[in-house]
Amino acid sequence: MKKLVQLSIIFIILIAGCTQQPTGKFLTNQTLEPECIPDWNCTFWSECIRTGANTGIQNRTCIDNNNCNVTADKPQESRACGLPRIALKEPSEMALQISDLPNDKNWTIIEKNLRSREEVSQIERELGFKKGYYVHYFSQYKKNNNINFIHVYHFVSVYPLVNSAINMTYSFETAKENYKIGSFYENTNKKILSVSELSNPFIGDSSIAYNITVTDFTGFEENIYTICFTKWDVAEVITIEGNDIDYEFLKNLAEKAEERIS
Repeated sequence: MKKLVQLSIIFIILIAGCTQQPTGKFLTNQTLEPECIPDWNCTFWSECIRTGANTGIQNRTCIDNNNCNVTADKPQESRACGLPRIALKEPSEMALQISDLPNDKNWTIIEKNLRSREEVSQIERELGFKKGYYVHYFSQYKKNNNINFIHVYHFVSVYPLVNSAINMTYSFETAKENYKIGSFYENTNKKILSVSELSNPFIGDSSIAYNITVTDFTGFEENIYTICFTKWDVAEVITIEGNDIDYEFLKNLAEKAEERIS
């Protein structure tokens, strides 16, 4: 019985020891590191660096002022960005080809040439003319016992994006003024009878069209249709002359020329 009492006392002491609250003496010698919270400082985003025809990438640098040596919550240091599209083709590739012309007529290339900065006007150079191309097609054929002819002139010019629209506006106004005062044909036997603006063909980013009627010393009247348009950094002028042409024929050519840019 005495042994049983002693065991009970020991068991109670053990239980009491296990349930005793911590004294805190064990923690007094333990050092806890304060949590490091990053303080990110980022530079401004760089300009959009082109990586494709209409895409680019921007970069920046982010530094942690607290040097926490963590990257889990580091701000993004690069991102995709959009840019106005630029033509990746050469001007000669964007010019109309014989395959773009009506196949029921016999087409001949009269002239085709690259256009360099040295060959263009001073105003074109001031606007940042980069490169260009010119092609002249001609067709002569018999229709209803009459001899018909068509000239197709196509100018392709590449400018800095900021100036392509400016150049187009200048070209329109200058061309129309030249037609009105007759300087366009000052060294020929042709005389301008009228100049009229046509309905907007809505080609490319912006466009304009006009019709010029001219006559020669025999009294023969001839219609000239012109469409000027810009798309991205490309400015184009397409002109047709002849006695078997109309505005729809020109618009069809201009639409094909626009498709060649992309």
